[in-house]
Amino acid sequence: MHPAVQNVACVPMPDPILGERMCAYVIPKANAEITFDALVEFLSGMEMARHKMPERLEVVDTFPLSNFGKVSKKDLMAEIAAKLAAEATS
Repeated sequence: MHPAVQNVACVPMPDPILGERMCAYVIPKANAEITFDALVEFLSGMEMARHKMPERLEVVDTFPLSNFGKVSKKDLMAEIAAKLAAEATS
C-alpha cells in the first residue's frame, strides 16, 4: 500500500540470537525511492504490530522467479543469507 512500492516479498533472514528476523525485498515504482525508515514509519501508521515489522530492507529491480512464474522466496532467502555472511566477515 506504500505509494512508492510496486511489489514486495518478505522472507526470513538468519539471526544468531533469535534464529530468524524478517527482511523485506521491495521493487519500487518507477522514479520512486523507498528507505527503511520511511517503510517502517508507514507501517507504524497503518498500526502494524511491531513484531511483524521488517528489520531490513533490500531494494531490487526484479524478483527471482520459480519454474512456476512465482516469486522464488527460496532464492531471496539464500541471497540475504549470503549478504549477511559477507557482511559478518568484512
